[in-house]
Amino acid sequence: MVTVFAIFLIFLISAQNREQNDLIRNANALTPIYQFTQLSPGLNELIQQQQLLSQDPLDTTLALKTARLSLKQYSNNGNTRFIGTAKLALSPWWTAPEPPLGIWLTRARITQTEHYFEAAANDLALLNSKYRGNLEGLLLESDAWRRAGLITAAKKACIAVAFAGRPDLARFCTVEILLSQGNFIKADKLMKNSIDTTLNLTTAPQIWARSIYADVLLANGQLDAAAAIWASVMQTGAAMLTHRLAYADVLIAQARWQQVYNLLSKDSDNTAALLRLSVAAQHVVELEYPKLRDQLINRLQIAATTKQANLYLRERALFSLWIEQDSSQALEHALQNWRYQKGWEDTQLVLNIARIDGNKAALRKIELWQTRVSSVSAK
Repeated sequence: MVTVFAIFLIFLISAQNREQNDLIRNANALTPIYQFTQLSPGLNELIQQQQLLSQDPLDTTLALKTARLSLKQYSNNGNTRFIGTAKLALSPWWTAPEPPLGIWLTRARITQTEHYFEAAANDLALLNSKYRGNLEGLLLESDAWRRAGLITAAKKACIAVAFAGRPDLARFCTVEILLSQGNFIKADKLMKNSIDTTLNLTTAPQIWARSIYADVLLANGQLDAAAAIWASVMQTGAAMLTHRLAYADVLIAQARWQQVYNLLSKDSDNTAALLRLSVAAQHVVELEYPKLRDQLINRLQIAATTKQANLYLRERALFSLWIEQDSSQALEHALQNWRYQKGWEDTQLVLNIARIDGNKAALRKIELWQTRVSSVSAK
């Protein structure tokens, strides 16, 4: 599922232009996705852009807009088919060593969305060596290295954000690095000293900063405060699916089942949302639970056979833990997920399940990794 950070970056502006020969399909190859998904805001615009792109597939402006609209749709509903339409739009430049800046940034973001974080980070490192001081590229690179578990490289890119003239944004990527290192108290202190700097930010970066603050509060066990932050995000009118899912996880930790159900009741087409709805339904609408559970099992079985099965590993771990109550199976999926992404929440998921399962080997493995990465200064 796309991250809150990725949603913030969708709103950063970048440049365009370049050509290359090679493929692309016609509009008929671009449109079948829509019979599988509900109509959502912006979908008609995406369809129109794809039709225009089919007439001139090497138009970098049309390709970039189509790819970004596709990613925005994915962030709205979590339908992985939109990742495919984004990649298809950029296919003439997919293997180009130095595509136009906007194409390059969006290609890296797609790679990161697919959870190939180290590959995305390496691509972005090349981009940032050519386009010095590009904020979008630096923030993306720092986030990609961090999620790949390569903290030293993440820190370097984050520091470059400050040197590019945005020390306020650098504070927030530093907080995320501290979280990934397991330095929750330091992250809390820095976040509280930085939160006032968000007052001058526009809506998208403000939501990104608030989401980081909510993560910090959650990591430090301050559930009520984290829930309050997410409630304020919901009131902005700009909350997307990934925000609702993060809020739902805090509500689940508080056993506020009715609020979970109400929050995600319109998102049942999304697998991550359906999982959380199923958990809530056990407590508030028991008659609905068997149907939701069976739908969820079917979705996860289908997802496991696709090329993007790795995008569902966290949900499979939570399904095994929450629905099947099988901690050993949950731990297996959580470790598989951790091989792809090492965000603080992914690391904590492994630790929490390993404690429940009594698996000392898994605990030791993650604790040793945390000890190693926590020695990297993120100040």
